[in-house]
Parts: sequence; C-alpha cells; structure tokens
Amino acid sequence: MSIFGRGGMPPRGPGASSPGQPPNVVIGPGSNKNIIRARIVTIGGGGPVNPLTSGEFVYSTSPGRLGTLVASSSAQAGFDQYGNAVLVGDASYFNVAPNIWVAVSIGSGRLNLWKATGPAGPWNFMAYVSYQSGLAVNNGLHIADQVANAVYVDSNLIVSAGFAAAAADPAAGNAETWHAVPYLSGWASDVGEPLQYRLNADGMVDIQGAFKFTSTAAGQSIVANNQFAAAIDSHYFPASQQRAGLWLWDGTLPNLARNANRSEHLLINTDGTLFVEWTSGGASAAAGQTARYFAQGSYRLT
Repeated sequence: MSIFGRGGMPPRGPGASSPGQPPNVVIGPGSNKNIIRARIVTIGGGGPVNPLTSGEFVYSTSPGRLGTLVASSSAQAGFDQYGNAVLVGDASYFNVAPNIWVAVSIGSGRLNLWKATGPAGPWNFMAYVSYQSGLAVNNGLHIADQVANAVYVDSNLIVSAGFAAAAADPAAGNAETWHAVPYLSGWASDVGEPLQYRLNADGMVDIQGAFKFTSTAAGQSIVANNQFAAAIDSHYFPASQQRAGLWLWDGTLPNLARNANRSEHLLINTDGTLFVEWTSGGASAAAGQTARYFAQGSYRLT
C-alpha cells in the first residue's frame, strides 16, 4: 500500500496488476501461446494484412477449422487462418441450414445482420438496428435494410423507420398502401375521405371512406341490397361473406330510408364485389339526386 508523503511503494499506474496476480500481457501478432491468464489482455491490431486478420477468435472445435468459427472480435474484416470470413467488430456466426449462414456483428454503434452461403463468405449485409434521432415519427430505434428504411419482419409485416407497423402489399410485396374502389356507374367517392381498402398488420382488411350514389336521370333508385362496386383486387377476396359498418347519413333521393328491422352494412362478397345492405331509396325525380354513405370497418380474409 502506498500513501503519498509517507514512503512505501509508489502508486501503481492504470491497468497495473494487483499483488499476487499475473502481470498484464501484451500479445503481438503471431503469438503461439494457447492459455493466457491476465487481468488485462491487449490484442495487437497491426498484424498481417488481409486476407489474414488479427483479432480474437472462438471456435466450436479444437483446433479450429473452416466452418467452426462461432465468434470473433477484430478491428478489420478478412479471414482467419482456416479460411473463415471474419467481420469487423464483435461478431457471432451460425449455420442455420445447408448453404445458409447468418452472422450478427456490433460495430459503428449499431447491430448488423449478415447472410452468406458458406463460412468463407462473402458476407452480404441484410439489415441493421441502431438509435437514430430526427425520425419523422419519433426518435429512437431505427431498423433498416440494404434497400430502404424498412425491414420485413415476416411476409406480411413491415416495420418502417419510426417503428410504425404496416402490412406488405400481397401483390407487389412493398409497403402496403390504400387502394381505390372500382365503382359502378352512378357511384363515386364523396367529399372528404374517399372509400379505400388495405391489408393491415394484423392480417385484416381495413375498408373506410365516404361514397355516394348520384342519379343520372329520372326513375333511378336504390334497392335494399344494391351492388355499387365491381370486384376489388383478388388478393383481398374474403373466404366467406364479410361485412363492415355503413352509415346512410344524407341524400336527396326520394324516400331514402334505412331498413326498420336491420342495420345497414357494407357487404364484401367472396368474389370481391361490394354492396350496400338494408337501405333503399325511391325513384329519382331527376338527375343529380343523391344517397350519401360512410363506411368503416375491417374484415377477415379467412
């Protein structure tokens, strides 16, 4: 023990070994020592240039060989002495299936995901997770793939920068968007939010918006179960008839009314055609008379 001004041993510098402990060890490139006991181990980074990489390597076999590297810590990317492709930073490696190898590395302040067809690489970057400020939705966790600021969590879900979840478009495969309804003659979207549909992250189809019927001549009417749209995209056809909420909220068509015993609904048929249910209107006196609706709801595909 040393106390300044009272003699004794001089104070130990940072990283010095404690009494009774092995001295600190500095290992240069090419060291052949198999077992090292030390409180601090320094691995030299100025060793052989690629393709041989200096660093710390962990193998599932002894001695190591191609395909048995399970972890590494290296300041440079390259190869170990057995031909395993090494990633920069701290990394772990795993063979998940024939010709499918995955790796996770930590470096540059982020978690990186990689894929290769074999232990010799090359490692192809797939995605990363990091903290990022200034996102449109909120600051925090940022997930990105090699193409855009989104990562496919499974075949139906996309997590975008800002961590807002959305489905993948079942036809195009990119992030899902709203799709327009193919109206029949006399029907159209109303002011405000147009009637649209989309697949949501829960595997349900959302359908919502305002639409209306407008007579084009005298003598036109709405029947109790009136088709108003042709088939939507086939990827959104339900396996059985489905219904969503529907409100008849305004109109100038004569005798426009709801059914006294049933609430109105938007019906989605198995062939993708859309109907208004349980509302009716008398024959129009002239062109330009309307029945106005708002629909909102979600339906199952299976």
